[in-house]
Amino acid sequence: MERLTAEVADMVDAFDDALSKLRREKFLLEADLKQAEIKKLIMFQEFQLLKDFETRENSLMDKLQAKLAEKKEVVDKIRDCHSKLETKKEEVEKLVEHKKAVALEFDELVEEGHTFRDPLLKIFLRKIKRSKNKNQGDSDEDDYDSEADEDDEEEDFDEEDEDEEVCPPGCDQVLYEKVCDLREKRLDQEDVIAEFQKIIESVKKEKEQYSKKQKLVETNLTKINQDIIEFQKEKQGRLNEIEVVVTLAMHQMEFLVDQKLPSDLSQALVFSNTELEKLKSRIKELDYEKMSLRRQQQELRKEHQQLLRDKKAKESRLADLDKRAYNVQMLKFGQEIDLELLDRLGTTRGAEELQEQLKTQEVSFAKELQEWDKKIEEAQDKMVSLTSENTQLLQTVTNLSKKQKSLETRLSNTQGNLFNDPISKRREEIAERDRLVQEVNAQAKEINSLKAQIAVLRRKDTSMYE
Repeated sequence: MERLTAEVADMVDAFDDALSKLRREKFLLEADLKQAEIKKLIMFQEFQLLKDFETRENSLMDKLQAKLAEKKEVVDKIRDCHSKLETKKEEVEKLVEHKKAVALEFDELVEEGHTFRDPLLKIFLRKIKRSKNKNQGDSDEDDYDSEADEDDEEEDFDEEDEDEEVCPPGCDQVLYEKVCDLREKRLDQEDVIAEFQKIIESVKKEKEQYSKKQKLVETNLTKINQDIIEFQKEKQGRLNEIEVVVTLAMHQMEFLVDQKLPSDLSQALVFSNTELEKLKSRIKELDYEKMSLRRQQQELRKEHQQLLRDKKAKESRLADLDKRAYNVQMLKFGQEIDLELLDRLGTTRGAEELQEQLKTQEVSFAKELQEWDKKIEEAQDKMVSLTSENTQLLQTVTNLSKKQKSLETRLSNTQGNLFNDPISKRREEIAERDRLVQEVNAQAKEINSLKAQIAVLRRKDTSMYE
């Protein structure tokens, strides 16, 4: 019986434990469900808010995409215009080269010294009326063909062209016809170049229009981006206004009234323990700062008292000096003089301006002098380096000259030893002797002339004393 009673008691305890676990699981599940419902409610509020902003956001994004597409289209067109301009410029350069080739062909056909070069050159350079060429070889020219009047498309021509053009008298008819053919080629090249120039101008105008349109699109794009930023700020602000539920455990609750959790938690504050510890440590820091400030206040108070004593001493000293100055003025002038007025009269505005100008000039001159000193030092350093380099070069030249002289001496000695001719040596001795005799005779003549001059001078001296 006792065993059955114990088994029943164990079964009851096991049932109670299982029931307690199920109850705990039920509470946890209910808490999770409640938390899910709260999150669902918050997400629903956010969804409603985002749905309200969806229309504006889609409108702004559509505008942004449209402007980006428009910008891309304009940039592509500008790039196409740029490539067309480059292509047309290259073609114009080729045409100019062809025109130069025609001119060179004329120079080869009619040379500079030709008798009829001037009239033929005039014929070659003459502008004449020509029928409009409607055949266009380049397909790109069709896209940019202008619809100008016929008078604008005709080229200007000189009044001389009104007369019938004939071959110059005495000129070869074949040469004249060749010159006319070259002129036709030149005019053809000029017509093509003119057409290309028109195309280039039209492409440039089109490019300028697209550039202006690009600037306008970029301005609108910047404005749209700014509107999107403002819209995102507004949307984020509205989302931040939605209340969020934070689940706390019971051990995290410290808001107790009479050791009980109050029913109204509207006055409670959610705060982290880390920040709470920081605030506690900050209280200690503030106490320490308060003590240090009190010490500083005491020191400043002592300093203030000392300054007051110094002030009283200086005021008494100033009163004594004022009294002495008054007595001196009364003894010298018989009345009190306004010293501030004398100071103002002593320094006029013009003098102050001159002093300021003088100071400014002194500063500028000092800076300039420093710059020149620096330049002089650099020049001196450069001169020293160049002098040393020049000295080394001179020493090298001297050594080379000495070597050259020694080599020449050795060479002359060697040649003298190799080619020693007694007859030539005798002739050299005779020539040297004759030269010495002539030199002695010249010196004797010079001595005689000097003696004569001395005698004349002596006679002049004696005549002066007579």
